[in-house]
Amino acid sequence: MVLVPSRPILSPRQAERLMSALWQQSAGATLALFLLGRGDGEPVLGAASPNPLVEEDAADVIARAVESAAEPGFVLVEEILSAPFVGVRHITPMFRDFKTDSRAWGWDRADNLHDTYDLLARVPAGRIAGFALAFRTLPGLNAATSMMVFAAGAVRHESERASFALAATFAGTGARVSRLLNPRRFLRRTLSAQVATSVSWLRPHSVIRVEEMSAFWHPRLTERAS
Repeated sequence: MVLVPSRPILSPRQAERLMSALWQQSAGATLALFLLGRGDGEPVLGAASPNPLVEEDAADVIARAVESAAEPGFVLVEEILSAPFVGVRHITPMFRDFKTDSRAWGWDRADNLHDTYDLLARVPAGRIAGFALAFRTLPGLNAATSMMVFAAGAVRHESERASFALAATFAGTGARVSRLLNPRRFLRRTLSAQVATSVSWLRPHSVIRVEEMSAFWHPRLTERAS
């Protein structure tokens, strides 16, 4: 995993262009994108791929978009996987009739991920929480996706509550939240950007376009008063 400090971008259209660039950059491979809170009050972005070149290029694209610098994140991955308890929730995108002109975001003065970033900024010390979007590109600016939220810490009920609270912030974007039978296995697969397209036809809801993906994952948007 490679981490990039999060800085605001201007608009949903810029977020869509960023996601389109990442879609193109990862053609033929899988890529996972992250929003992470590490307990220091500063949410970070992340990218991971089984292909180290795709991972590095994706991190460079994100870093240029937010005018920041990439840094290694392998230690953070080990901290997540070695945590005594992890709370994990599966995020399933729901139909929202997204338009390519960005108006279907419902974005006016506020970022649809405002509450998500707010929660990640308030993650307490000793806990790591985040959202992950793993995908493999498909024709026509589509992708087979796998999404989740997680919270890793030392106390079981706190990790479970934190993961559910984080999942709830995606309700306005259009998502269904569900539990997993084997959360650690799903977490490990997503952190390494493993997405099975062979069964995507069984889960048509998981195949979405890049503009929908950009609604679920993007750098924080600048919020201006009118």
